[in-house]
Amino acid sequence: MNVLELLKKDLNLFIVENDNQSLKEVSVYQKNYDKDNVYFDMSIKCKTDIVNKKMRLYEVQRNKEFLIGQYADSEFGQLAFYIVVYSYFNQDKPSNSVRKMLRNTGEDVNKANKILEDHIGKNYFSLYRKEIGKINIDKINDDRCDVFYLSLENNIIPIVRTALRSKNSSR
Repeated sequence: MNVLELLKKDLNLFIVENDNQSLKEVSVYQKNYDKDNVYFDMSIKCKTDIVNKKMRLYEVQRNKEFLIGQYADSEFGQLAFYIVVYSYFNQDKPSNSVRKMLRNTGEDVNKANKILEDHIGKNYFSLYRKEIGKINIDKINDDRCDVFYLSLENNIIPIVRTALRSKNSSR
């Protein structure tokens, strides 16, 4: 089963496909909570150059495209597309209690790591160490970090670039 077929099975997503001889475009939108309406202001678009087999992923906001990444490997591009769609549109929100615990750790990386291990599992993430096959949180400077998936081929799929790290936030 390919990625597009998987996405089509998700009842929370609305998918528009456009094909011509040299370019295939797939736009994924999130459905509103009532599932009858679609939120058209924002989408994730995948453009595949059929001749060169290159893929580009975009975040589209009110018809303005912002490049997320480009991939020469079709299989890797499909994986990136899937991860990006679900990182933007996943309706399973993290627990507020876990968020609060993480915010209260301050700069204690070991404590944050333990909370993530307990609630997510250490096989799925890596905090401040790049690990293949996991979602990585990489410190950029004192108040910024990148969140990305590091593939088994050592390719980076960005999830969040330079997110602001909250210092002892009470939110």
